[in-house]
Amino acid sequence: MKRLQKCCRSKKTLTLADVLKLVYPGADQSDILKLLRAVQEKTALEKELDPLGRVAELKQREEETTQWSSWFEQMWPYWDSDGNGELDEFEFKTVVRDIGASPADADTFFEEIDLDGSGFISKEEFREWWIGKGNCTSAINLQSRKH
Repeated sequence: MKRLQKCCRSKKTLTLADVLKLVYPGADQSDILKLLRAVQEKTALEKELDPLGRVAELKQREEETTQWSSWFEQMWPYWDSDGNGELDEFEFKTVVRDIGASPADADTFFEEIDLDGSGFISKEEFREWWIGKGNCTSAINLQSRKH
């Protein structure tokens, strides 16, 4: 920690080489150069293999989905107030409010999500609808506002 503080005091910004020197204190200059080249080659290879950045986009989506799933598992018992494992139309209105959607859209959403037409929304129906709509980012933003 003291080395980091000393390095930060002497420079306004840290370069990747500075960070590598801190992480690998026993490395000499040639080792640092090898590490820098490896990072540059990896970056160049990633760009060559994925010029449109699709892999990064997919990784981000996967991370958002994982975060949302955790939030969803925490919220489901609150939304499913009677604990029967499904949401009725009354319970669903709480979900609509919590996700920041317009109450006027509740009926439309309910019909869209209730795939089997049972008059109830199962946990799986809701999860599939939400992830399929790409709403994970919205939920994560909502989660950070609420908690």
